[in-house]
Amino acid sequence: MKNKLSTLASNQRVLAKKIVPVMLVILFGATNYFGISSLLSTFDWVTHTHDVIASATEIEKLTIDLETGQRGFLITGKESFLAPYNNALKELDNKIDGLQEKVNDNPQQVTRLGDVRKLIEQWSVEAGTREIN
Repeated sequence: MKNKLSTLASNQRVLAKKIVPVMLVILFGATNYFGISSLLSTFDWVTHTHDVIASATEIEKLTIDLETGQRGFLITGKESFLAPYNNALKELDNKIDGLQEKVNDNPQQVTRLGDVRKLIEQWSVEAGTREIN
Protein backbone atom coordinates (compact mmCIF):
# COMPACT_ATOMS: atom_id res chain seq x y z
CA MET A 1 0.00 0.00 0.00
CA LYS A 2 2.80 2.37 0.94
CA ASN A 3 4.53 1.53 -2.33
CA LYS A 4 1.35 2.32 -4.30
CA LEU A 5 0.97 5.67 -2.54
CA SER A 6 4.59 6.47 -3.19
CA THR A 7 4.20 5.62 -6.87
CA LEU A 8 0.99 7.69 -7.09
CA ALA A 9 2.64 10.69 -5.44
CA SER A 10 5.62 10.32 -7.76
CA ASN A 11 3.32 10.22 -10.79
CA GLN A 12 1.52 13.32 -9.59
CA ARG A 13 4.81 15.18 -9.22
CA VAL A 14 5.89 14.17 -12.72
CA LEU A 15 2.51 15.24 -14.09
CA ALA A 16 2.70 18.56 -12.22
CA LYS A 17 6.19 19.16 -13.59
CA LYS A 18 4.84 18.72 -17.12
CA ILE A 19 1.57 20.66 -16.68
CA VAL A 20 2.99 23.74 -14.94
CA PRO A 21 5.26 24.77 -17.83
CA VAL A 22 2.45 24.17 -20.34
CA MET A 23 0.09 26.31 -18.27
CA LEU A 24 2.71 29.07 -18.02
CA VAL A 25 3.23 29.01 -21.80
CA ILE A 26 -0.54 29.30 -22.32
CA LEU A 27 -0.76 32.15 -19.81
CA PHE A 28 2.15 34.06 -21.39
CA GLY A 29 0.74 33.43 -24.86
CA ALA A 30 -2.69 34.81 -23.90
CA THR A 31 -1.11 37.83 -22.23
CA ASN A 32 1.00 38.55 -25.31
CA TYR A 33 -1.97 38.09 -27.64
CA PHE A 34 -4.09 40.63 -25.77
CA GLY A 35 -1.15 43.02 -25.40
CA ILE A 36 -0.39 42.93 -29.14
CA SER A 37 -4.07 43.28 -29.97
CA SER A 38 -4.27 46.38 -27.79
CA LEU A 39 -1.08 47.74 -29.34
CA LEU A 40 -2.46 47.29 -32.88
CA SER A 41 -5.71 48.99 -31.93
CA THR A 42 -3.77 51.93 -30.49
CA PHE A 43 -1.62 52.07 -33.63
CA ASP A 44 -4.78 52.30 -35.78
CA TRP A 45 -6.04 55.24 -33.70
CA VAL A 46 -2.68 57.01 -33.91
CA THR A 47 -2.66 56.56 -37.70
CA HIS A 48 -6.23 57.87 -37.88
CA THR A 49 -5.30 60.87 -35.75
CA HIS A 50 -2.33 61.67 -37.99
CA ASP A 51 -4.60 61.50 -41.07
CA VAL A 52 -7.08 63.86 -39.43
CA ILE A 53 -4.34 66.32 -38.47
CA ALA A 54 -2.92 66.23 -42.00
CA SER A 55 -6.36 66.93 -43.50
CA ALA A 56 -7.01 69.76 -41.04
CA THR A 57 -3.62 71.24 -41.93
CA GLU A 58 -4.57 71.15 -45.63
CA ILE A 59 -7.78 73.04 -44.84
CA GLU A 60 -5.80 75.57 -42.82
CA LYS A 61 -3.35 76.04 -45.72
CA LEU A 62 -6.23 76.59 -48.15
CA THR A 63 -7.80 79.23 -45.91
CA ILE A 64 -4.43 80.99 -45.75
CA ASP A 65 -4.28 80.80 -49.56
CA LEU A 66 -7.67 82.52 -49.71
CA GLU A 67 -6.42 85.46 -47.69
CA THR A 68 -3.02 85.56 -49.39
CA GLY A 69 -4.52 85.58 -52.87
CA GLN A 70 -7.01 88.26 -51.94
CA ARG A 71 -4.36 90.44 -50.29
CA GLY A 72 -1.93 90.03 -53.18
CA PHE A 73 -4.59 91.09 -55.66
CA LEU A 74 -5.69 94.06 -53.55
CA ILE A 75 -2.12 95.30 -53.22
CA THR A 76 -1.04 94.80 -56.83
CA GLY A 77 -4.26 94.67 -58.85
CA LYS A 78 -2.79 91.77 -60.85
CA GLU A 79 -5.13 88.86 -61.69
CA SER A 80 -2.28 86.37 -61.29
CA PHE A 81 -2.40 86.90 -57.54
CA LEU A 82 -5.94 85.49 -57.48
CA ALA A 83 -4.74 81.99 -58.47
CA PRO A 84 -4.31 80.80 -54.84
CA TYR A 85 -7.67 82.34 -53.93
CA ASN A 86 -9.51 80.64 -56.78
CA ASN A 87 -7.77 77.28 -56.28
CA ALA A 88 -8.54 77.33 -52.57
CA LEU A 89 -12.22 78.08 -53.24
CA LYS A 90 -12.39 75.07 -55.57
CA GLU A 91 -10.68 72.67 -53.17
CA LEU A 92 -12.04 73.67 -49.76
CA ASP A 93 -15.44 72.00 -50.01
CA ASN A 94 -13.90 68.68 -51.06
CA LYS A 95 -11.28 68.84 -48.31
CA ILE A 96 -13.87 69.63 -45.64
CA ASP A 97 -16.15 66.86 -46.94
CA GLY A 98 -13.23 64.41 -46.84
CA LEU A 99 -12.34 65.36 -43.30
CA GLN A 100 -15.95 65.08 -42.19
CA GLU A 101 -15.95 61.52 -43.55
CA LYS A 102 -12.78 60.73 -41.60
CA VAL A 103 -14.27 61.98 -38.32
CA ASN A 104 -17.83 60.79 -38.92
CA ASP A 105 -17.58 58.70 -35.74
CA ASN A 106 -17.35 61.97 -33.78
CA PRO A 107 -20.49 64.11 -34.28
CA GLN A 108 -18.96 67.05 -32.40
CA GLN A 109 -16.09 67.26 -34.88
CA VAL A 110 -18.45 66.97 -37.85
CA THR A 111 -20.44 69.90 -36.43
CA ARG A 112 -17.26 71.93 -35.93
CA LEU A 113 -16.23 71.32 -39.52
CA GLY A 114 -19.67 72.50 -40.62
CA ASP A 115 -19.07 75.67 -38.61
CA VAL A 116 -15.66 76.09 -40.26
CA ARG A 117 -17.30 75.75 -43.68
CA LYS A 118 -19.88 78.42 -42.79
CA LEU A 119 -17.19 80.81 -41.52
CA ILE A 120 -15.13 80.38 -44.68
CA GLU A 121 -18.19 80.94 -46.86
CA GLN A 122 -19.14 84.00 -44.81
CA TRP A 123 -15.63 85.45 -45.09
CA SER A 124 -15.55 84.73 -48.82
CA VAL A 125 -18.86 86.55 -49.41
CA GLU A 126 -18.42 89.44 -46.99
CA ALA A 127 -14.70 90.10 -47.35
CA GLY A 128 -13.04 88.05 -50.07
CA THR A 129 -15.28 88.47 -53.09
CA ARG A 130 -16.61 91.86 -52.05
CA GLU A 131 -13.16 93.42 -51.73
CA ILE A 132 -11.86 91.74 -54.89
CA ASN A 133 -14.81 93.12 -56.88
